[in-house]
Amino acid sequence: MTIQELVNNQLSNIRLNQSKRPYKHYQAHLMHFKKWCDNNLIHNTDDIDELRLIDYINELKETCQNITINKRIGILKRTYITSGINFDFLHSINKFKETRTTFDMVEIDDIKRIRKHLISLSDDSNNLTIKCLVLLLIDTGCRASELINIEKKNVNIDTQEVLLTRTKTKQNRVVYFNQTTCKEIKKMIGIKTNHKYLIHNIANDRTINYFDIDWTMKYLKKTLNIEKLHAHMFRHTLASILLENGADIKSVQEILGHSNLETTQRYIHSRKDHVKKTFFKNFNVDK
Repeated sequence: MTIQELVNNQLSNIRLNQSKRPYKHYQAHLMHFKKWCDNNLIHNTDDIDELRLIDYINELKETCQNITINKRIGILKRTYITSGINFDFLHSINKFKETRTTFDMVEIDDIKRIRKHLISLSDDSNNLTIKCLVLLLIDTGCRASELINIEKKNVNIDTQEVLLTRTKTKQNRVVYFNQTTCKEIKKMIGIKTNHKYLIHNIANDRTINYFDIDWTMKYLKKTLNIEKLHAHMFRHTLASILLENGADIKSVQEILGHSNLETTQRYIHSRKDHVKKTFFKNFNVDK
């Protein structure tokens, strides 16, 4: 198989099954790999052996941080799997240690504005989908992929709990939602449809997808004049708020579904950086 065919197969798969954001993400990293192959006169997957791959990684180390290297190697692994090509050495490469300590978060004031705006919307079918989608992201901190796959049977209105069964770690976990979100979920469940999933596009009679989530984030950004907003930011924000208000780190780990406690601990340092950034942004007496 040629390198071009390898790249095209993966991009076609992403285009069919995911939204524009992951497509562009994969495209950027795979084009970097394709360019490296072209520069080294590598045209077929059979030409890439262990030594060639080590050369590629060493070149990445000269210009990229470990977090970027991990992304590119991870994408390359998934690309080989998509095309059914076995490359044991590639899949044996462990992640490089990352030094990332900061996360994008939604400001508390923006969270309040978003909630107020959602509550003010009428209960037509499109608005109800938007309400449930965003309120659950805020309350549960679940990943977009987990949100899409919430089934009605796994929502307990009485205890205000959701059982997530399609998770990144492959382990079921329970997350919680507040009373306002509960009211909107009741309305969504009350609509008679044949869909087994909780959040669905009622107007078009289909399950929501990543495009719907992206559209909703853009809608909120434009309507409420929020500079930056994507679904995963709500997850970061929930973790930060819980830790700041005294939640024990093991409970936060369980809510977020982190397999490694170190991942959860990064939010502690991230919040400190966020507070520092906020201070210097809003308090500058030297001006």
